[in-house]
This record gives sequence, C-alpha cells and structure tokens, in this order.
Amino acid sequence: MGNFITKYLLFCLICLVQQVGAQSLIKKIFTRAPYDTGYVDSYYDDYLHITLVSLKQTHQATVANSDNSRTYVYRPNSVFRFGMGVDYRFLSLEYSSQIDALNKSDLRKGFSELNSFRLGVTGRRILASVLLQDIKGMYLENVADFSSSWSSLTDFYPRRKDMHSVAYVGSMYYFFNHSRYSTMASLWQIDRQKKPAGSFLAGIAMSYHSLSGDTAVGPQATLANDSSAIIKDRVYQYGLNIGYAYNLVLHKRFFFNAMMVPGVNIQLGEETYTNGKKEKQRASAGIHGDFRFTAGYNGTRFYSGVMYTNNFLFSKIRSSVNIDFYHEYIRIFAGARFNIRKRK
Repeated sequence: MGNFITKYLLFCLICLVQQVGAQSLIKKIFTRAPYDTGYVDSYYDDYLHITLVSLKQTHQATVANSDNSRTYVYRPNSVFRFGMGVDYRFLSLEYSSQIDALNKSDLRKGFSELNSFRLGVTGRRILASVLLQDIKGMYLENVADFSSSWSSLTDFYPRRKDMHSVAYVGSMYYFFNHSRYSTMASLWQIDRQKKPAGSFLAGIAMSYHSLSGDTAVGPQATLANDSSAIIKDRVYQYGLNIGYAYNLVLHKRFFFNAMMVPGVNIQLGEETYTNGKKEKQRASAGIHGDFRFTAGYNGTRFYSGVMYTNNFLFSKIRSSVNIDFYHEYIRIFAGARFNIRKRK
C-alpha cells in the first residue's frame, strides 16, 4: 500500500508540473474569477456544505479480437459505499465505506481488491483531476456470449484472481464562458446555476493503463500469425480535448448538466506474450473521452441529485486486437447549506 501511495503522489506531481507549467498560469488558476450574478449564485464564502453520499466506482476492461469476433468484458466486484462530505471554501473532505447491511458484495463475482485515490481542483476557469487506481481480481461479465445455458440469476461468474489492472489518469480543462457557466454548480453544488448557460472547454489529458494476468488476458487475444497470447498490455497516452458543457435549469431549482469532452491522443505501449516475447507498440493515434452527467435539485438551502461520469480510452494495439478501458463513477448525494458568515 505504501508503494501505491508513493506512485500516486509522484504521478500527481508530474501531472501538476506538466499540465500547469508556467507561473503566470498558476497565478491565474488560483485567482478567483468574477462571475455574472444574473446567472450564478455562489455559496463559496459564507456557507458550510454537509452532504450525505452514496458512491460506486468501477472499471471495465474490454479485450476484443476481430479475427474471431470474440470480446471479453472484465469488471471488478465493486459495490456502493456510503458516507458524508463537508465543504467550506477551498476545504473539501469526503469519506465513505462499505456497509454490508445496505449493499453487500455479490459472492458469485468473486473478490476484488480495489485501491483508488482521486485528487481534484474545481474552479470557475479550471477543472483538473488525477486518478490512481489499482485493481486485483476481476470477473468475466459477458458470460452469456459464450454459454447459452448460463444464468445471471443463479450461476457463478468466471473469475480471474490473477488479473491486475492499473490506471493513472490526469486531465485539466479550461472553461471559456466561466462567468456565466458554473462547473461548481454542476459537480459539487457550491454554486447554484440560476439561468441556463453553457461553455466550450479545452484541455489536455495523459494516462497510463495496464492489464495483465498469469494467463492470456483474453484466451483469443492473439496475433494473426502467432500462437502466443497476450498476458500483459501497457499503454501510455498523451492527448488534447475539446468539448462543451451545459447547465439546463428548470423551474429555477431543478437542473440537468451534460459535459462531453472527446479527445484525440498519441499512444505508445508494450505487449508481453505467453512465450516471453515483448513487443513495443509503434506510436499511433487514438481517441479517448470524458463524459459527465448530473441531474438533481439545487435550492437555496437544500440540494440533491445523482452524477455519472465515464472516462474511457480506446487502444488498438494490433490490427485485429483492441483493449479498451472505461472508468465509471456514480455519486448519489443529498445535502444542506449552513450559513456561518454574514453574506457580503
């Protein structure tokens, strides 16, 4: 675990250095941007936010081979966690844990060890985040594609105790219409969007993904002219994102937010095969994306809703083999604001 945290902190430092860079940009990020009070009401300065949350973070690795039309979908056995968050100004704390009485693990999916850390900066101009995730133990989700007699209600899922997935994902986006569109209203309800508004955004992303096992990650994930199967795939991506985000407000209090940020990237990687052979992947173009959707109620005192995010990477490592990664996050929340200072 200590080695995991060390890697995480090092990755955070690399992301901050590479993504922020110039001192003038750092100063701009931490300088509070003005906003249009006709469109946004801010509770940043004077209110303490206390939020009850239910969270589920999961992951999907898909191994597909077009030569034999075989696709393998692997997931960890993850469940909803329950906890509480406290937000005041720049201080944001949130803790959650698994409660078996509310959501118990499905024993038919085996055991997964999932370690994950998130670090984020949410401002008016900038949205930056870093994710470090380490998963050991996954199950095959699409069993019905291989066995017509298998039942999702009673039968056990095929489990891969040896399967290991690691991901380091960092991104930073700049919002061009930050005075009228509030990303803090859509994500954390520190603001309240009073009128509908949207914003184009652009940014950069970088990531490292790996998928490995003691045996082939997909029994048919082979080269067209080689009988050796892939037991480990590593891919690095460096990309640019351009997208759009919009806050729709209904009846002054109900809202729906959509943020869609597709991107293009350059990918480098390496595969290891069961025969011990290692082969580096040539630099190639790829696509990735960051999609976020939030719907809920955001009043002057109370707020609630549900948020879904999906960060994905499509990796074509060979002409016939793809290994794609999806990071999904669901957050159900309900909270209240407490006025602890007189508003200016």
